[in-house]
Amino acid sequence: MGCIYRDGLGVAKDLLRAEDLFQKAIDMGFSESYYNLGKLYYENLNEKYCISRAIHYLEIAAEQNHPLASMLLGKIYYEDINVQKDYKKAKKYFMKSSLCKNPISLFYLGKMYDEGIGIDRNYTKSNDYFLLASKENHFDSYFYLANHYEKGCGFEKDITKAMEHYLKCAGMQKYQLILNFKEGYKFETYQNEFYYQSNNNLGLIYLLNEKYQDIQKGKEYLKIAAYNEYPYGQNNWGIICHYFLKDLNEANYFYKKASKHFFLAEFNLGRLSELQGDFDKSIEHYSNFLKLNDEKLYFRKQIIDDERLNSSIAFIDIYTCLKLCQIFLTENLKEDIIQKLIIRTIFHPIVKYLFLPLQESYHFSYQNSNDFSLIDFILQFPLFNLNCKNKKQSLLSFLTLDGIRSSSINDSLKASFPIVIILEFDSKAKILSFLHL
Repeated sequence: MGCIYRDGLGVAKDLLRAEDLFQKAIDMGFSESYYNLGKLYYENLNEKYCISRAIHYLEIAAEQNHPLASMLLGKIYYEDINVQKDYKKAKKYFMKSSLCKNPISLFYLGKMYDEGIGIDRNYTKSNDYFLLASKENHFDSYFYLANHYEKGCGFEKDITKAMEHYLKCAGMQKYQLILNFKEGYKFETYQNEFYYQSNNNLGLIYLLNEKYQDIQKGKEYLKIAAYNEYPYGQNNWGIICHYFLKDLNEANYFYKKASKHFFLAEFNLGRLSELQGDFDKSIEHYSNFLKLNDEKLYFRKQIIDDERLNSSIAFIDIYTCLKLCQIFLTENLKEDIIQKLIIRTIFHPIVKYLFLPLQESYHFSYQNSNDFSLIDFILQFPLFNLNCKNKKQSLLSFLTLDGIRSSSINDSLKASFPIVIILEFDSKAKILSFLHL
């Protein structure tokens, strides 16, 4: 009866009545009510129902081996903003709940190993847990498995299997889980948090991977993501409209929608404004991109962490700096800003690279001389993974055709460092040093 009044099932929701019924059930020896009362407090936090009361009753239930109480406690200690994070406790409770094949706890254990939160990162272990959770129909786990197959994290890289799991995740927006507990089991409906990302990633594979290329399918999947308010998908659909469909009005519409939550769209708005001859507007959008591009990208409280996206943002940051330099050099304006942009062009990718889990060392030294080319430095920098000669050549052609010429940029570089300077960088030793002569 308490659950009926707590959840408003066929009756008016009445938390006080539910609380009273749960308390009476506890007094009569029904241990399930510890979990139900803790859940009531947790889901309705206010001055009366505080987080500490919720944790108190949930911990009693967890001590009595209630897997749903353990799962909820794990989530509280892992991610709830109302308590201090305690990843050791989170793991303990997730492990306890996972013994009953709780798919949510299995997923969170996989996530902890995937992100290296509270424990050492281990893709093999994370995949083991994601596979176990996916067998219990946990759709978010399908996405993580797809992502790991696509990147080769803990698995041998396998685009076919990546697509297979993306397709499963893109199969439905809501799904049901069977959650086991002491007195039986229950069905709960969950939102598929990675539905739009899966459609977006499938679209990119069909568009960009030569082996699986299917332009029509790629457009269809990207369109699903774009028309359902996924900002990354909106930006990608804007690119399709901009460069392939040549529909600039549609491109502008989707770039603007995406820019509210996805700063990369500011860069594309800058490109579009420049194409249309509105240079003041393009400078405004390019500047907005540079201001915002160190912010984390979120969608429905989930961080969008995509290796291709991160590399693209790092390269576009450099490009935007150079583009603004070129505009200001042409107009003979803002020498101080040009110097700052040149310095950012060099150091921004270096700083990003220093904090990556590196597999190999990268070293370079710079001394202002006629031998150094900033464009060559960009094209050879390993963060952008331009290990293919054709990729380097196409980007060099792109930069040149777009008005970014190495000679004028190098002149500005020398002006930025008027004294003789030697810059040494070693990524593996994580050393960045200067020698002024």
